[in-house]
Amino acid sequence: MAGYSFFKMKYIGKKTFVGLQNYLDVFGRDDCFGALKLSLYYMLGSVIQLVLSLYLATILSFKIKGGNIFKGFMFFPFLINGIAVGFIFKFFFTRGFVFDTVLQWCGFDLNNLPYFHCILRTGYGSSECKIADYPVEGT
Repeated sequence: MAGYSFFKMKYIGKKTFVGLQNYLDVFGRDDCFGALKLSLYYMLGSVIQLVLSLYLATILSFKIKGGNIFKGFMFFPFLINGIAVGFIFKFFFTRGFVFDTVLQWCGFDLNNLPYFHCILRTGYGSSECKIADYPVEGT
């Protein structure tokens, strides 16, 4: 296969021997070196990433000084995700916000709906929780 690189030829027709001229033509083009530089850049980045990941795996696997702090930093994003979802649900179900607006669009009367926060605050079935305690915009 490498022998074909020394010839100038098409798919059909005769071959003409040109020697190293094909190599000089290819290495004389700027776009070929641009692609080579980009490939080397990504190769260097992958080597750095591999070394860093092996180092971090070593920290997680063996008992070293400061390893528990590192494990805490690695676990912290999992906590943030749960907290963010909790805040989103709290905002969604809070009286006067998103869920109440959607219910009003559907034609529900907000003063006749039972709310879970009444159960949490006063106990289930208690008469102390009055919906009138929570002002509703637009009513």
